[in-house]
Amino acid sequence: MTSVLAEPTATAGPKPLTEGPQARGILIALYAFVIVPFLAVLAAVPVAWGGWLSWSDVAIGSVFYVVSGVGITVGFHRYFTHGSFKAKRWLRIALALAGSVAIEGNIIQWVADHRRHHAFSDLEGDPHSPWRFGTGYWALTKGLFFAHMGWMFSRELSNRARFAPDLMADNDIRRIDKASNFWPLAIVSMGESWHNLHHADPTCARHGVLRGQIDISARTIWLLEKTGAAYDVRWPRPERLAAKMANASH
Repeated sequence: MTSVLAEPTATAGPKPLTEGPQARGILIALYAFVIVPFLAVLAAVPVAWGGWLSWSDVAIGSVFYVVSGVGITVGFHRYFTHGSFKAKRWLRIALALAGSVAIEGNIIQWVADHRRHHAFSDLEGDPHSPWRFGTGYWALTKGLFFAHMGWMFSRELSNRARFAPDLMADNDIRRIDKASNFWPLAIVSMGESWHNLHHADPTCARHGVLRGQIDISARTIWLLEKTGAAYDVRWPRPERLAAKMANASH
């Protein structure tokens, strides 16, 4: 009589951080659609002004700048990544589409990368830490370039099933996620540069909380709240800010 031994089953564990290296086609797209056109524009503007380039083009560009910027800062970042407020379905879809216009890649990968960044901020596993190469002058110079742009050319894609399972399960977002396939450099800020408060309190809808810290994205969320399109907004509370600032001073 022979016995049959069952195959050992894999033990459940945490999902891996990444899904593999960036595809070569994406890298080619980055160079083809970001760096080359940018250099071409710099060279062409002085020649083309007054001819096929005019103030109407500047106006159109400005509109798309605002739409795509708000789509990234209010939509991709504060809403989809951190859940700083709740939104009706039409606003949720509109924010996802507006962010996709910025050509910063598909929404689910964007969110997965940023949530991973917060989970491993400036530690091993952070996809774009400026401390990656050390603390010396040239190491930090190289790290600064890597943190803002270089990481997109040599990155491991964050595991979407681990860091963005909520968006993977959303049919609307999955459809929009298929609007774009490559990552160029994010240029705009719209209030995102107030980063200290954001890391201290990631779900807060406002990043610029001190006097003089203008936050266009927070004001946009405020307007959407006034219309009823956004609700349950997580605004900063004085006592919470005081606690965060006290901890930072120690």
